[in-house]
Amino acid sequence: RFFQNKDDSIILCIENQFEEDSELMKMEIDEVHDPRLKICLDIGHAHANSRQSAEEWIASLGERIHYLHLHNNHGKQHQKGHNDDEHLALQNGTMDIQKILRTAERFCPNAIWAVESSAPYLRESVCDLKNMGYLR
Repeated sequence: RFFQNKDDSIILCIENQFEEDSELMKMEIDEVHDPRLKICLDIGHAHANSRQSAEEWIASLGERIHYLHLHNNHGKQHQKGHNDDEHLALQNGTMDIQKILRTAERFCPNAIWAVESSAPYLRESVCDLKNMGYLR
């Protein structure tokens, strides 16, 4: 077993950062084969650092995803002194957030969604979720 503690309520998530695709994380989860080891998928990292779209990551990893970091960015920019993962509001960037959320609903319906937009964009992201019908 991966965990020494037998408490099944403990979930450990590994997060994508600079991986080019989802295959390594998928293999890690499947090889460990412990239902308490899951993935925290950061869609901004996927968009800025990989060759797969966030939707492809979600479809590939499916139920292995326990936690989903939501924010937007402009993808790979490679500008000196500029962070490619800008942590913008959900609708401010080049990702189609509505399509990503529909994909998440289909492939990882039990995942926890966490808004990870930077402080100046947090209120806007919450409003975006409300306008898309995810919040009342």
